[in-house]
Amino acid sequence: MGKPSAWIVGETKERGRYRFFSVSALEAIRASDGHPHTFYRIDCDDWVNVVALTADDEFVMVHQYRVGSASVTLEIPGGVIDPEESPRDAAARELLEETGYAPEQLVEIGRISPNPALYSNRLYTYLALGCRKVADLANDEAEETVVELVPRADLPGRVASGEVGHALVLAALHWLSLYRGDVTIRAVRAHELEHILAIESAAGRKFASVGLPSDLGGLAETEVAQAQSEGLLWAATAPSDGSIVGFGLAWQRADALHLREVDVLPSHAGRGIGRRLVEHACALARQRRLSRLTLTTFRDVPWNAPWYRRLGFTEVADCEAPGWLTQIRRDEDAHGLGHWPRVIMQRELLA
Repeated sequence: MGKPSAWIVGETKERGRYRFFSVSALEAIRASDGHPHTFYRIDCDDWVNVVALTADDEFVMVHQYRVGSASVTLEIPGGVIDPEESPRDAAARELLEETGYAPEQLVEIGRISPNPALYSNRLYTYLALGCRKVADLANDEAEETVVELVPRADLPGRVASGEVGHALVLAALHWLSLYRGDVTIRAVRAHELEHILAIESAAGRKFASVGLPSDLGGLAETEVAQAQSEGLLWAATAPSDGSIVGFGLAWQRADALHLREVDVLPSHAGRGIGRRLVEHACALARQRRLSRLTLTTFRDVPWNAPWYRRLGFTEVADCEAPGWLTQIRRDEDAHGLGHWPRVIMQRELLA
């Protein structure tokens, strides 16, 4: 299939400059046949919007009046990125100003051209996790927002009804779906333990690609059964048939939830499922009033320490770790894991 012909832009004249944008006329000719045409382009600063979720899995959304549609809309927070401001900083600022909420973790999940036929700018979408109220609203003179916490289960119906109708908000929710992996997270049932062990075995084979054995530190059946009985074993299930495609297993130790294992089937890797499993661990830790997540992992394996670092985990020196955590490291060394660099990591949770 061929590509459409490009247009060669010649003279560009600014026709008007307004508060947030300018309009330019572009004289252009079609490269294929020289046909002339005048195009109009709207130039403005880049934008950001924020899909914000609380620890209870509620969307932090805002009602505000929009002059273009002459109606009150239900949207996610967002706005213009100020000059010299990074998209990430703008996301945190807009969330705080419009809702009074601050996130535990903030990560970019997508960027798009809002309307490439007319606009020259970009829209960045951020996911804000673990949001909690920390301040009063700080609306500017031209905006008035009313915050609503929308349960995740309620949002699809409100989109279908047209109450959430902003195209850029719907694009952000699509980015969320892609990022999180379109799966359901639930507790593992007693009859499913064999599936968990099979997934761990399949995921372990990936270590051969970086020169490590695939059977290091494998889970014992008794360990899996105990975690299931204690409510510390959860699964990601596929939307098509409900089959288990990943799992997380943890231990509760002192003030921490220790992530013993997070595995995803290789056939479902790269879909954000691992992140969903870690997010569930955060929610589980908060329900148990624990202050942090901990784990031990390979320092140099790309989907181990570097990946956890992107999820907000930081390294902890052995000398600064509590005794029970350093004992886990010693046990790992005794089982042969000490031949490759391992690190202790943790992620602090907001109260």
